[in-house]
Amino acid sequence: MPYCLRVTEERQIHDKLLRESELAKNPCAPEVLESLSRFTVSTRLTPHENSPLYTKMRVYDGENLKDVDPKAKSVQEYRDAAGVDEGMNGVSTRFAFKVLSETFNYDSKEIAADPVHLMYVIEQAIKREQFPKETEAAYLDFIKSELATRYAEFIGHESRRPIWNPTANMARTCSTVISPMPTPGWKIRISRIPTRGRFLTGQSSTTNCHRSKSRPASPIQRISTTKWSSSPCAHKNSGRNPSWMSYEKLREVIEKRMFGQVEDLLPVISFGSKKDSASEKQHAEFVHRMIERGYTERQVRRLVEWYMRVNKAG
Repeated sequence: MPYCLRVTEERQIHDKLLRESELAKNPCAPEVLESLSRFTVSTRLTPHENSPLYTKMRVYDGENLKDVDPKAKSVQEYRDAAGVDEGMNGVSTRFAFKVLSETFNYDSKEIAADPVHLMYVIEQAIKREQFPKETEAAYLDFIKSELATRYAEFIGHESRRPIWNPTANMARTCSTVISPMPTPGWKIRISRIPTRGRFLTGQSSTTNCHRSKSRPASPIQRISTTKWSSSPCAHKNSGRNPSWMSYEKLREVIEKRMFGQVEDLLPVISFGSKKDSASEKQHAEFVHRMIERGYTERQVRRLVEWYMRVNKAG
């Protein structure tokens, strides 16, 4: 029988094993089981010559990447190229749970798991297993290029949300860029956006605010946004804008725009000395909210320091 090749199902396996173990009551930070599942599944997939391994993994997990990644293939195309032996090699579930157990016990002062310790423990376990050099190099590269990079993005967003609630801000941003026509069931109007010397559509006045919010989007994204929003507005939303989270391209553009505006908040999350009592209060509130999200105080400090170090290194 082949190993599991879907990250969501692999995570459910690890979650079940964890619930039935003595570690069930100990803190497990967000993204621990997800990161572990991504690594284990990546070792079992047959690489596709024209598509990244991470993209293939997401497609296998049921994601629709047609509007996100031009190199994404269909599930059937991936399977045909991989052959019948896919899933017969790679690390086992037993290997993964040993890594998870070691991660919980890595900190001598706290029995808990977080992705930073997890990635280090996985690296050490790979080296102990004495895989062929080519296999070992591929596994270690996946940790560095995919797990670490994507977790840095995740913890960057995660560390901002307790300070600044993005939902309302992003909804407002979406509403200023996309506005429905007065008559329900008609086409939507996009605020005037310069595109190669011409305006895309609509009657709204051009403003600096609209320009700045639209810069991260390419002309293709703006055109596809028109197609995306006109149909739901006309048929499903009674002329109202659909949610900004319902369209992957628009979500990515708005998140990049809004998260890029809160870099000045990074000093608040750091554990260094603060310039005034207001900053100290903000920091204390940030730590408290992170703890409510499932982190321990030691993990918050470690993850913030790791993120700041990675962010500084670019």
